[in-house]
Amino acid sequence: MNMSLSTTRPSRGPMSLRRQIWLVVVTAVLSLALLSGAVIQAIMQRALEESTASQGISIASAFAATATDHVLLDDRLQLMDHVRLTVESQSDVVYIFVIDRHGDVIASTFGKAVPPGLLDLASPSEGEEYSLQSLSTEEGRVLDIAVPIMAGEAGFAHVGLSEARSQAAMRRTALTLLVAMLGMLGIALMISLGGGRMIAKPLEQLAEVASRVGTGDLTVRAPVEGEKEIVLVATAFNKMLGALEEDIARREAVEDDLERARDELEARVIARTADLADANEELTSMNEEMAVANEELTAMNEELISLNEDLEHANSDLEAANRAVVEATRAKADFLAAMSHELRTPLNSVIGFSDIMLREMSGPLTGEQRRQLEMVRSSGSYLLTLINDVLDIARMDRGQLLPDLSLVDLREVVEHAFTAFHAIGAEKGLEMRLVLPDTDCRIMTDPTRFEQILVNLLGNAVKFTAEGWIESRVVRSDGMIEITVADSGHGIAAEDIPRVFEEFYQVHTEAGTHIGGTGLGLAISRRLAAALGGTLTLESELGRGSMFTLRLPAEDPAGD
Repeated sequence: MNMSLSTTRPSRGPMSLRRQIWLVVVTAVLSLALLSGAVIQAIMQRALEESTASQGISIASAFAATATDHVLLDDRLQLMDHVRLTVESQSDVVYIFVIDRHGDVIASTFGKAVPPGLLDLASPSEGEEYSLQSLSTEEGRVLDIAVPIMAGEAGFAHVGLSEARSQAAMRRTALTLLVAMLGMLGIALMISLGGGRMIAKPLEQLAEVASRVGTGDLTVRAPVEGEKEIVLVATAFNKMLGALEEDIARREAVEDDLERARDELEARVIARTADLADANEELTSMNEEMAVANEELTAMNEELISLNEDLEHANSDLEAANRAVVEATRAKADFLAAMSHELRTPLNSVIGFSDIMLREMSGPLTGEQRRQLEMVRSSGSYLLTLINDVLDIARMDRGQLLPDLSLVDLREVVEHAFTAFHAIGAEKGLEMRLVLPDTDCRIMTDPTRFEQILVNLLGNAVKFTAEGWIESRVVRSDGMIEITVADSGHGIAAEDIPRVFEEFYQVHTEAGTHIGGTGLGLAISRRLAAALGGTLTLESELGRGSMFTLRLPAEDPAGD
């Protein structure tokens, strides 16, 4: 080690070479001694602690293994003899007490009762082989080793091992180190006085040995040669290393005991594995039974497949039946269209001749003849209306009734239709109300079909309202135009509302009778509303009237 020292007093001049050598040697030896002492003391302390722990674990494990039968048989006398023999054979054992699986003390070295502080010590958790806890007692430091008996199922054994021997060894080690340090310091003084060259080499060797010891190499030894002081220091150093090796050898012996215990544990694991193999065979047998069950399930699945095939055949038959129904519906529509066309020609003739005769163009009529002709004309008109409705339904079924769209102002159409029924309603004593907006209500629609819907709604309102009022209103709302026809008639029962738009359905009055009609007007009106891109809905309550609402998309006036 090279070190340069300088004084802060220039008046005295440079330090002499002997003094520099003395300071360098003394500083180096003292630093090395302190470092070596600290390292050796730390290593020895750790080794002694591990040795003490290993010794305690070995004693506790051996005690627990031999005490198992006594605990299981609840033979407390034999257990106490075993405790006493263990304490007598092991001088470092301070106490032993055994706790059964219920937490009760069944044997101990204490005369009366186990101190509460010891009973509060934690026992090993499940799966742990032991637990260590260091205690401060009146007798000094004690290491408590707790080991399970039969994996904790029978209880736990606590062994208190005195740390006095290890502490004494540490004190001896510290004293030896102190002596060694003092000796090394004296040697440093003597060598520095005798000359740096003579002590440089031995000190370097000793420093190298101390460094290797610091890395954990305890097999190295300091060379015993040179001056007497160096020999003494090396001898003392080697003695310390020898003592440390002996402690490590004892620790290795304890580790061998642990290895044997592990071997025994492995044998028990092998036996447990054999038991698991037997259980596995049982599981294999269960799997075979499950395979048989799977075969049964497979058979059931095949039956289900067969049932599905039958269902598919049934579906094919149903599709064929549906096609037949479609064909029948088409044939019905064709028949109705043809028959309606054939019936309208003679009916128009009947109605026309009735009008001619009622005008007395073919001669005067008696009162009875006029009454009979009026009945003929009324029945013919009714039958013609029915035929026209049936013809419209047939056209709709065949998709032949297409709207002829044009730009229409709904206010004019609504006002025209309402005016046609105003006189009829006034004749029955009804209040006829029409509410039209001031803004433009033009839409792209078929005016003929729109007026047909409105006429059906107004005709039903006049027909089913005996007294009160009828109101038609046109409003614009959210890009749609709503045309409502409301009345104060007897209304429609809730259960009848879904059916009023069905073909040939007629609403009955409160008295159980029904007012004449084809029963096709509302069905045709809803279909026409859908063809015009709108909807027709009904709100009604029995005894409080009805309100039909036709909603159609509005035409944007800015698009003209």
